[in-house]
Amino acid sequence: MPTVAGTNGEVIGRLGFEGYFLAVAQVVADTRALGIRVAARGSGAGSMVNHALFVATANPLEHRLLFERFLSERRTSLPDIDLDVESERRLEVYDAIIERFGRERTAVTGMPETYRARHALRDTGLALGIPPQLIGEIAKSFPHLRARDIRGAPAELPELRQLAARADRFGSLWELAEGLDALPRGYAMHPCGVILSNAALLDRLL
Repeated sequence: MPTVAGTNGEVIGRLGFEGYFLAVAQVVADTRALGIRVAARGSGAGSMVNHALFVATANPLEHRLLFERFLSERRTSLPDIDLDVESERRLEVYDAIIERFGRERTAVTGMPETYRARHALRDTGLALGIPPQLIGEIAKSFPHLRARDIRGAPAELPELRQLAARADRFGSLWELAEGLDALPRGYAMHPCGVILSNAALLDRLL
């Protein structure tokens, strides 16, 4: 009589995803070996294979979780196996992945940082010669919002009313800072994206 894990495994095998599941299981094992807490979340917990590989701790049979929400032969893209790790030790996990799979086959994804209100105000204020401490206080008083909303925020947010009363002191600061909205400010390391390749990544670029 076929088991649930066996049935799940047959679907995974027909889709050719065995290596993917084993790679994730290895990452989880290496993370735990470092004493770092790691847990699977989302629909991946509905896979008995993930449970058998110690990726997901919840038993999908006991909790009546549906494997089909996680993976189906009707959908041929790789399923998401979301892993949460301790944020303060995330870089240790990255190092372990690189050591395990090799630098030539591993990369950390990046993401563009674009201007939002606080950074736009800081950089514009410094360019206008506003003292760093003062522009720092102004920028910090703004919540996390789009730079394009800077001029409208003091009228809508009670915590900025005191700043609105002296807004004219800073001349074109507000308009210039708004003009930076969504422009690239730099690149940062993505907090949760690692790429593993079955061949040297440079070979894929040539």
